[in-house]
Amino acid sequence: MKTKKYFKRFAGLLVLGVILGLMPATALADTPTQVVSMDVGAQNKNDEYCRIDDKGIWLKRTDVVYELSGSTDKPIELWTPGDNPTDAQKRIYVRLNNVTVNGGIKAITPPVGIILEVPAGTVNNFGPISASNISISGSGTLNATYLNISQFKSNMPRALNISDTTVNVRNADGYSSYWNGSIVLGGNADVTIVGNGMYPVLNIGENDDAAGMILQENASLKCLQDDIDTPAAARVSGISLYNNGSTLLMKDNSYLEAEGKASTTAHKGFGIISDGSVTVQDNATLKATGHDYALIASNIIVNGGTVIANSKESLGIYAPDAISISNGASVTASGTSPAIQSNNIAISNSAVNAVSSNGIAIYSTADVTITNSIVEATSADGQTGIQSDGTASVSDSWIHTSGNEDFENHIEDSVLINKTAGTVIGNHTLPGDATIPAGTTLTFPDGTSLSVPSGVTLTIKGTIDGSFDITNNGTVICNGHVGGTATCGGKAVCEICGKEYGEINADHHTGFTKIDAKAATHLAIGNVEHYICNGCGKYFGDAAGTREISQAETIIPKTLAHTVDDTGLHADESGHWNTCACGIVLNKFDHVFKWIIDKEATADKNGERHEECTVCGYKMASVEIPATGTSVEPGTPGGDSDQPGNADTNPDDSDNQGGSGKPGDAGDQGGSGKPGDAGDQGSSDKPGDTGDQGGSGNIGSTQTQPGQTHAPQTGDGGSLVPWMALLLVNGTVLAMTAMQRKKPTCSFGVKRT
Repeated sequence: MKTKKYFKRFAGLLVLGVILGLMPATALADTPTQVVSMDVGAQNKNDEYCRIDDKGIWLKRTDVVYELSGSTDKPIELWTPGDNPTDAQKRIYVRLNNVTVNGGIKAITPPVGIILEVPAGTVNNFGPISASNISISGSGTLNATYLNISQFKSNMPRALNISDTTVNVRNADGYSSYWNGSIVLGGNADVTIVGNGMYPVLNIGENDDAAGMILQENASLKCLQDDIDTPAAARVSGISLYNNGSTLLMKDNSYLEAEGKASTTAHKGFGIISDGSVTVQDNATLKATGHDYALIASNIIVNGGTVIANSKESLGIYAPDAISISNGASVTASGTSPAIQSNNIAISNSAVNAVSSNGIAIYSTADVTITNSIVEATSADGQTGIQSDGTASVSDSWIHTSGNEDFENHIEDSVLINKTAGTVIGNHTLPGDATIPAGTTLTFPDGTSLSVPSGVTLTIKGTIDGSFDITNNGTVICNGHVGGTATCGGKAVCEICGKEYGEINADHHTGFTKIDAKAATHLAIGNVEHYICNGCGKYFGDAAGTREISQAETIIPKTLAHTVDDTGLHADESGHWNTCACGIVLNKFDHVFKWIIDKEATADKNGERHEECTVCGYKMASVEIPATGTSVEPGTPGGDSDQPGNADTNPDDSDNQGGSGKPGDAGDQGGSGKPGDAGDQGSSDKPGDTGDQGGSGNIGSTQTQPGQTHAPQTGDGGSLVPWMALLLVNGTVLAMTAMQRKKPTCSFGVKRT
């Protein structure tokens, strides 16, 4: 058999099949409007529409629709006169209305075809159904003892079309169902044929001309054995496509299943055998089971879709010319020797699983080419998994073979697993779902990598070794995880699949957050300095995490008394103080002032000075220091006569012999009335006055200001006699000066000048 010859015949038959397949649709479009209701169990009669007698029922008209009901054991026969080209399109229209015709229905005198309408909800039972051209439609059920397209006349091309109908055929003893010509199953057709264990379940193209069968849309065809486990006395196959060029095409979502029977002879049943080509594409599924070859054809083309072929005593899939598997196809084959065999095998963008129980899994008498595919080849012990008498080449593929083949440098960017030892070759992107079996080790040599793309799953039941480099954009399922470190806060994370595994390591902390110490107040609790683990959240007293403490141990309870807050000293003219966080005043004290020279006075320019608290820094308003060159008449206010009674505007003048009224005047020999005056020999009647012999006021006290410690101040210990003499002279002047230059008084009793 030659490939070109079969493809030419196949192409011609496809064109013929499409043309003939449209015939019933055309006829249905011209369905007669007149309906003749007919009870098939009626009494004998003979009129223009039919004849009923003891032998059977004859339907005569092609221009009406016969609606059949009732029940009969008689056969229904179709008859039209003539046999010329003008009669080639004649059809007899039959609508089934829960009818039982045990004698079956057939065309006696061609040319005539049958249009069977099987309305939804009806169940109709027939004996054999036979004609040159039959079209079955409607979503009801049609049961028959066999379905034949066998009669032949040159003016009536043979064809079978089934759309939507559920058809159940149980071949009578001694019969097969024979389909010839153009065969199309479409829509939701669901056809099941059960054999009788004597002959093939379905013969296609048995007569001299070739046939072509197309399954499309959601059509389903099942050719099953009545007793699959009991051997027959001869070869009993599931589907036999005879004669040169008989072909099978499956597309869309169609489904085909065929079974070959065991035999007591050397000739076992095939699942599907064809002299032409078998093509599976789109999402179609073909399932073939045989005791001889499960699936055999001159050429087998799997362009997408699924093929499952299992032989119990021979090859799973065999094509003497070529096998092509591509476009996302999935092929599973098993057999005794080999599972898949052809003269040339090409696998691309697909998944193939081949298992041989007694030989090579995949064998070609010429070449084997595998590209961007997942291939598992399991051979018998000691046998090669994939063998070619020509060249076997692999690229961008995942190959798992039970043999030792290395493809002799004809492999690149792939994974090759021999038995339980796998190697990544180059940079491989996984083309489909794959598994590293338990007990298998996949090694990554330096510089190699594996990428799992989106939508693809890698299942790792074995182990990974070497400098593995895996990019996971899809799904990786690990039964044995690798890498990662368990911590107090979580399990180790697998470096391959990114999932946690193992147990938590309570002693491995992942870093700490330091919590600074905070004092407690009567409003809020405080805390000691401590550390919290970022992983497990436990508390520790040290940064190394060696001394674990409880959370309660970190807490400092609230205080019972008010405490100074962190806002510092507050001040105004009356003094300075602290505050508590609740707002109350604590530690209020008077200011402790000293003079600060802001600007020195010169002979012709006044200066400035101010008082400033030595504790809190509060400043009083600046006052003027008169220019040192000022000269006024004695007794004149603002003068510098150094005479008693004068308001000396330069209290620091060293030649001031009399009282200036300013504390601290170095030349003041008389009492100024100011406590603390270094020259004050007499009492000023102010508590703490150093000249007051009985005074015990603020000056000299050891009381502490907020933030300051004071040493006691002492007064002048000089004689009181000169002061008593001068007191009468200066009393009036001092009184007048005090009235004119009244100053604020510090809480310590020191008058300010």
